[in-house]
Amino acid sequence: MPETFIILLFNNGFAQSPPAFTVENQCFGDTTEIHLYNRGIINVMWDFGDPVTGANNTSTDIDPTHDFSAPGSYNITLTGEIAVVGGPLSNPIYSTANVTYIETVTIYPVPVVEPLVELVQCENDLDGLSQFNLNEVVDKISANASSETFTFYESEADAISGDSVITNSINYTNTIPSSDTVWARIENVYGCFRTSQVNLKVVNTQIPSTFIRSLYACDGLDGDDTNGISVFDFSSVHEEILNMFPNPQDLEINYYTSESDALSESNPIEDISNYSNINSPYNQDIYVRVDNKIYNDCIGLGKHITLTVNPSPEFYIEPRQILCASEPNYSLVLDPLESNPQEAFNYSWTLDGNIIATTPTLTVDNPGDYSITLTKTDGTGCSRTETVSVVAYEIATITQNDISIVDLSENNSLTIKNPSSLGSGDYWFALESNNGQIVYPFQNEPVFNNLKGGIYTLLVEDKNGCGTATLPISVIGYPKFFTPNNDGINDFWQIQGINALIQPKTNIYIFDRYGKLLKQLNPTERGWDGTFNGYALSTDDYWFKLSLQDGRTFMDHFALKR
Repeated sequence: MPETFIILLFNNGFAQSPPAFTVENQCFGDTTEIHLYNRGIINVMWDFGDPVTGANNTSTDIDPTHDFSAPGSYNITLTGEIAVVGGPLSNPIYSTANVTYIETVTIYPVPVVEPLVELVQCENDLDGLSQFNLNEVVDKISANASSETFTFYESEADAISGDSVITNSINYTNTIPSSDTVWARIENVYGCFRTSQVNLKVVNTQIPSTFIRSLYACDGLDGDDTNGISVFDFSSVHEEILNMFPNPQDLEINYYTSESDALSESNPIEDISNYSNINSPYNQDIYVRVDNKIYNDCIGLGKHITLTVNPSPEFYIEPRQILCASEPNYSLVLDPLESNPQEAFNYSWTLDGNIIATTPTLTVDNPGDYSITLTKTDGTGCSRTETVSVVAYEIATITQNDISIVDLSENNSLTIKNPSSLGSGDYWFALESNNGQIVYPFQNEPVFNNLKGGIYTLLVEDKNGCGTATLPISVIGYPKFFTPNNDGINDFWQIQGINALIQPKTNIYIFDRYGKLLKQLNPTERGWDGTFNGYALSTDDYWFKLSLQDGRTFMDHFALKR
């Protein structure tokens, strides 16, 4: 069986490997335990590097303990002897060697805490039980609370061991009426901790339960008069509460939207002079909490403010109304429609910032932006204002000078030359045939293309209902063929767009292909029936010459088909 050797290397008498000892409990105030790692060392002598402790600075124990005098770094020195084996395996030489080990050990500071503190909470139901925000006591326990970790326990043993932590430290309810005790464990970044006893005390609020202040506001102060949300100012109530106590300068007053928030001192209302009841439309209760700023003790708590949002008047009025200025004795009645006809209001009509009437309705004969304000007479004084934009329109005025007609062409057209000059209206346009049928429907564009020859009525209608202007127009054209077979369809050929009223002095001449005059027509006639001297002419192309009353002449041809 092979033999085993342990070889130790030395450098000026100091052993290099392995570590000679380990250290436990390095928090100041705890007894530090040192454990010898190399049990082969004999005749040990410890020097803890803590001369302030006098005779306790050294020890000959194998596993000594030491209470260090202060936090800091200490060089712990271990000296002793260790067995050394040398020589050949067949004849080993046994001896001892002196060894020295030095390890630097840090003793960490521990939290500096008050061993006993008190946390006072208010109640208003006299059962001796209340909810505590245990975190409110941390500044009483330690001046360095912001850099330390606090946990709470129902017994000192649990606080020391770290077992059974109180999970809801923000809303902890005492189990013993009027008083109770919990323990805080305060731990720093080094893992060192101390404990502190926290006595919980429940006291009756010093604000009388009869102290209730009701604040009212009208809906709409937030810009929306239909959502039940408004803006409130608690400042006057704040002053009243301060004056209840002898030393108001020592008090801190906060306001909350729930009792649980007030007890835990969570989510205080930030601006009591400009508070909106966003999460509780129309009605909300506000809880007041008064604390002593010096001791952070609750001395007053309860529901002492009620907020009520009074609804604004409910009514409707058409925001844009049309005044037809072209009607005789034109006027318009502005009439708000109240949701509750039984409710009474005061009325105020304004134009350009000036009050012009205080009647329920207003008759107007001029355009403008009119405002109507309804104010409740139930004592709340809540009001609501709506604006009505009255726009004046009129029926169009149109003459032949306003239009341009292209006819006797492949693309007959009608153009209203300047629609904006027709009047103060919003117009659109249509064409109606002689028999009253709309043949070209209403359109916004002031141009009609591809018109058939004929007599039309141009309709110019105001879209807001302020009337329709009419203008007879003539688009001169002619049929490309006719079929005089007495079937009642296309039996006569005549120029379109003229009659006894429109260019009645127009002359129409019809020729055969050789230039022989076959017929002379006037606009009042039904047209040519395809005969000459009582004889029906054959299928062929025939020519015509048109001499219009307006001085224009035109020649073209058409077909007679049998």
